[in-house]
Amino acid sequence: MFDIRRIRSWFVSRREPAPTLPPVEPEPEDAERAAMVALLRERPAGLTWSQIATEVVEAGSALAVWHRHVPADLFSSDQPDLQRSASDIAAWRSTGLGFLTLLDDDYPEQLREIHELPPILFHRGKLVASDFAVSVVGSRAASGRGLEIAGTIAADLVARGVSVVSGLARGIDAAAHNAALDAGGRTVAVIGTGINRHYPQSTTGYRSGSPRRAWTCPSSGPTHHIGRSSFPCATP
Repeated sequence: MFDIRRIRSWFVSRREPAPTLPPVEPEPEDAERAAMVALLRERPAGLTWSQIATEVVEAGSALAVWHRHVPADLFSSDQPDLQRSASDIAAWRSTGLGFLTLLDDDYPEQLREIHELPPILFHRGKLVASDFAVSVVGSRAASGRGLEIAGTIAADLVARGVSVVSGLARGIDAAAHNAALDAGGRTVAVIGTGINRHYPQSTTGYRSGSPRRAWTCPSSGPTHHIGRSSFPCATP
């Protein structure tokens, strides 16, 4: 007669222990991006976004700047601000938003050369590294003649293979975008607010589907509100 208990004990002793998976660590680039967002949200020591950008460039690391200003707790390595920022970045990307920091290779080279470079950029549309573009901007309350001139300039730029950059307001901005698109060209809109909360709210006068690409350089996230500090970011 079989002893079921002895047989069960034998099988248990032969069973290999279940493999343990190592903790999932974020990629170094994602950790740097999360630190950048956390710095812009928390503003340690009262730093402005331009001061944060300068410190990160000098250090070559947003994480290093974060740990300098916000050292980890002696009894815990958890930093909820970094974890929250990493989760938010993943959520933004899941909705189709592009997200870059000044530490990313895809960050526009032209912006690296300005005095107050935006620390982060959100974008929609296709990135073109070798894109050559000219900005066409002007009054929201432009005259009919002014709108005509803006449209002519934009169409001529497209004919020469140049992309047109403008804001996303009424008037000259709309005329430049529409004329470039009508000519089969490529346009880029640059705004200083969150990409999901642009200013002004009403952008009447735009063709459906314009512009082809939108850049935004808010200080914290895609729903950042308009403020005086937003315009230096959008118009370096």
